[in-house]
This record gives sequence, C-alpha cells and structure tokens, in this order.
Amino acid sequence: MKLLNGFFTAIVCSILSTGCASNKPVVSFSEDISPQRKEREVKVADELKQRRDNAQLEAALSQWRQGNSAKCEQTLLMLIQRTPNHPLARRTLADLYVATERPQQAMLQYRQLLAQDPDDAMAHHSLGLLLDTLGKTSESEQHLTRAIELDPTNEVYALCKQTSLATIADTSKKAASAMKVTTGGSTVLHLSD
Repeated sequence: MKLLNGFFTAIVCSILSTGCASNKPVVSFSEDISPQRKEREVKVADELKQRRDNAQLEAALSQWRQGNSAKCEQTLLMLIQRTPNHPLARRTLADLYVATERPQQAMLQYRQLLAQDPDDAMAHHSLGLLLDTLGKTSESEQHLTRAIELDPTNEVYALCKQTSLATIADTSKKAASAMKVTTGGSTVLHLSD
C-alpha cells in the first residue's frame, strides 16, 4: 500500500510541478492526423486495386495458356472496363485478338494503347506488324519507324522493319515485272521470276 501511495504522490507532484500548460497537446489530432490517415487509406486502396488488377491479369494469362481464349478475353475485358488505362491488359487483349485472327479488334486495342501513350514503342511495333500483314504498308512503315525512333537499341524492331521493307520491295519488283498478255480477247496476268 505504501508503494501505491508513493506512486500516486509522484504522479500528482509531477503534474503540479509542470503546470497546466503542459497538458495541452502539441499536435492537434483532429486536424493533423486526419489528412495523414486519409492519405494512408487512399494509398492502401490503390495498392489493393493494383493487386486485384494484377491477379486478374495473371488469371487471364493462365486461361490463355490453358487454351481458353474466350475466358481470357472475358477476363481482360472486365479488367479493362474497370481499369481502362491498364496497358498490359490492353496489350494482352490485342495480342489475343491477333492470335485468334481478329485483326480489326487487335488494331483497335493497339490504337487505344497509342491514344493513352503515343510514345509506346511496343504498341507502334505491334501495330506496324499487324498493318503489314493486312497489306497497309505505308501506315505500317510509319509505325515501325516510330518504334525504332522511340527505342533505337531494340534490334527486333530494326530487324522487323528491314524484313517488312524487303518484302515490300520484293512485291513491288514482282508487280513491276508483271506482264499482261492478251490472248483471244481475254487478259492474262503473267509474273516473271
């Protein structure tokens, strides 16, 4: 009991010796902690959203690897609807469309990527290759060139552009050497090698 009385006496003396001024809080909790807490809550919410998006992207990639392109597409579309500026989801969807022979839909996704980030070298490269396969050589060359300008050390971009230009040159040479032969009122197209 003496110990408890001594402790109580020490606390009372401590309070009396420091005065009432020291009882005022140094930091106003209602004003200063609230914005910090809100910042932390926003940060945590953003991190959770990012984790959810990444998990959904991983699920879509897994579905594609398992050969379920329809489910992969559905998962990617849901992700893009919730997070329209998710470049990896949009790029994966475009690649899925290319793989499933839907070039118009792929082109739309690549163009969306470029609308979000005009300096996306990979999107320029992919769109350029797609346009090349569709025979749109002029636009294809523009995108392939832009990809190289944005990422000049990427050897794949340079090689693809060279290959594309070589194919275009070969096709032009064959077209120039084509001869029309008229026989009995009908026209026959002859290509020389």
